[in-house]
Amino acid sequence: MPEVSCNTAKCRTMQLASTVSTPTLPTTVFLHGLDSSKETWSGPLSRLSKLGYPAIALDLRGHGESPLGDVKDFTPENLARDVLDAVEA
Repeated sequence: MPEVSCNTAKCRTMQLASTVSTPTLPTTVFLHGLDSSKETWSGPLSRLSKLGYPAIALDLRGHGESPLGDVKDFTPENLARDVLDAVEA
């Protein structure tokens, strides 16, 4: 699975479950809840990918294959930035 590094110094590397580059279609971003991972979305990602739609699912900090890093950096603002960085990558 490809990796995406966030653009901010405090952001951790995240694993993408699926990515399709189609500039004319909107990108669907799947976010998991607590105690979960990107694998939650493997079925929908597969279906969207087969239809040609861009879609990503990422392991948020401290979940799945993404490290937590420094606990003080685990904030809503940093989580939002992580998602934005992954979409922009």
